[in-house]
Amino acid sequence: MIVGRLPDVPLDADLPISASLISQGLEHYQAVARWIATLPFGRNTNPLDWRLVLSEKRGTSSTKHAFLAELARELALPINLYFGIYLMDGKNTPGVGETLASNNLPSIPEAHCFLRYGRWNIDVTRSPKAEPILQFFEEQQINSEQIGDFKRTVHRNFLLKWATSQGLSLTKAWAIREACMAALSQ
Repeated sequence: MIVGRLPDVPLDADLPISASLISQGLEHYQAVARWIATLPFGRNTNPLDWRLVLSEKRGTSSTKHAFLAELARELALPINLYFGIYLMDGKNTPGVGETLASNNLPSIPEAHCFLRYGRWNIDVTRSPKAEPILQFFEEQQINSEQIGDFKRTVHRNFLLKWATSQGLSLTKAWAIREACMAALSQ
């Protein structure tokens, strides 16, 4: 698993995020990343609050990676939060193929968060069955506060251009995207 490329440093009981993880039996950054990778995919009750990953034991690419980025920041690790837009299809995102096919689409643009450590992109939300994401559009480093409105605005602007080129409205394209997200949460 690519998580093994992350630094395996101990958590610090004197720091707030670390302390909450240590109380749950996690003691190293890599162990936390492996644990978060096992949590189900699903939106948190407040999709902007990455802290809920710990209490709700689930998250999306945004909240799971923002959680790990904040823990890295707390531990002064050179790990950054990124997001990019890729063309999501049934091969690189197993679970969405049927939804896309029922809408006569081979793919749809999706915003996706991940971590970057050195030259490695680290993604704790990808299925082992998934083909790799070969290209990101609009890729950029963000901070945890940007997983909401900022990311959504960039995504919607990209989706609008794409939808127009496909003869779809933004409303229809966003509804298809939301149906794909619902399929992933099942």
